[in-house]
Amino acid sequence: MVASFVDRSILLDQLILSAEQRWGYKALVRLSPSSTVSCVPVIPTGFSSFDSVLGIGGIPRGRISEIFGARSSGKTTLVMKLIAMGQLNGGVAAYIDLLHTFDPVYATQLGIDLGHLLVARPNNLAEALRIATSLSCSKDVALIIFDYTTSSSGNSKEENAHLPKVPDSPIKGSQPHQEIRSHLMSTGLRNLLSLIDKSGAALVFINDLCSINGKEESTGGLAMKFYSSVRVNVSRKDWIRCRADIAGWVARVTVVKNKLAPPFGATELEIIHENRLRAA
Repeated sequence: MVASFVDRSILLDQLILSAEQRWGYKALVRLSPSSTVSCVPVIPTGFSSFDSVLGIGGIPRGRISEIFGARSSGKTTLVMKLIAMGQLNGGVAAYIDLLHTFDPVYATQLGIDLGHLLVARPNNLAEALRIATSLSCSKDVALIIFDYTTSSSGNSKEENAHLPKVPDSPIKGSQPHQEIRSHLMSTGLRNLLSLIDKSGAALVFINDLCSINGKEESTGGLAMKFYSSVRVNVSRKDWIRCRADIAGWVARVTVVKNKLAPPFGATELEIIHENRLRAA
């Protein structure tokens, strides 16, 4: 009986080694009782209440996360704080800025060390995904921010040249450029998920909300919903006033998807214009 168990273990080790030689490191792994979800490394968000509703203490590494919401709801500010927290733990962050709107002055005010931040300004979505792929292959980058909105990635000739003909979509009201973006995101996210799982980087997408057939949806599309382990909706709940002036606003943060902990947790954060953030 013992000999049979030893022989089986040897055969499994040979199978794992063969899979790694053919498909790469960790293509096939053997789990142990200690291999639990709670062991997933995270990057703290900087807000104890936000970390609490996420259930694991922060944004998971080696996974794809999405932070989406209406414009001016506080998404970028929360992500800037996440970058600063990642740098406090000794990590290097990268920011893929499709809109070319990254503000280094505001980033510094929120505690970001520009010397440990890589900023890329691609011309289109296809180029941005290639940059994200290169960053995901490096184990030196702990956090990758992908600032993506529909308006920032039009139907360029370069994107069309790298894609096969996309069949007509069955979705009523769908446009050709939307189908091309969906094809790019689906293919890109599938490749990125495998790469960051091996490198251990946290990949966070920032998306706006747009109206699709009368319903508000994230600009990331169905692929983003499928491949994301964590999805966070940020909405502006109320204004914070100082006499007659608006000093900031209250942002409601809701975890609408979570593969690592119970979802649907929510909390409120106060975002003050004087670059001060605190949990409500």
